[in-house]
Amino acid sequence: MRIAAVGDITAFHREPESGYEFAGPVLADFDVVFAQNERLYSRTTAIPDVGFTELTDPDHVAALKLGHFDVMLLAEVAAETSLAPLLDVNANVESGSSSGTESAMVGGHNS
Repeated sequence: MRIAAVGDITAFHREPESGYEFAGPVLADFDVVFAQNERLYSRTTAIPDVGFTELTDPDHVAALKLGHFDVMLLAEVAAETSLAPLLDVNANVESGSSSGTESAMVGGHNS
């Protein structure tokens, strides 16, 4: 079994699909791909003050499917603002407790 772990993924570029032009085909060859989401996907500006925050258009979430991620880790603040857009692109979500961790799977492998 081949496992990949990818940190700080995002889809905030003007052309969010471009971020996966080269990485997507490589990640598709792995059996399981873990990723850590680095952005908040929301149109609201009413978000908690967490210091470093970059809001990303929720329409860009669909580009994450090009990364073939099986498991996506989200910080609690990201989960509070980003779960709805992730669910809108066929995500399976497993929410943790208030321990500061949340997880989501976007699309499933090779979808």
